[in-house]
Amino acid sequence: MVQGAREWHDRQVAEAADAWLADARDAAAYGRLVEAVQRRRESLEPVPDVRMPEVQADGAMTVDELADQRPPSTLGDVVGGALDADGARAALDRLRRGLA
Repeated sequence: MVQGAREWHDRQVAEAADAWLADARDAAAYGRLVEAVQRRRESLEPVPDVRMPEVQADGAMTVDELADQRPPSTLGDVVGGALDADGARAALDRLRRGLA
């Protein structure tokens, strides 16, 4: 990024922040601050031109073929008893104690 452009973005963010701090309940001022920060971030890290690579026919399975071999599972099948009330309480207790 060119130094002048960076300074311009920095100034825009500073001005928007100053206006919002003057009245934190001003939703429009907050919106201008968010927009200024987003524009500054985009200028610092430009979004690359991402293109999907060409898919090569190397024998990889399609989603439909995978689904035929491994049918979908319900969440209850995957996590078992953790979804019942006692399992959820026990998991929450472990999290609160820092054991999970």
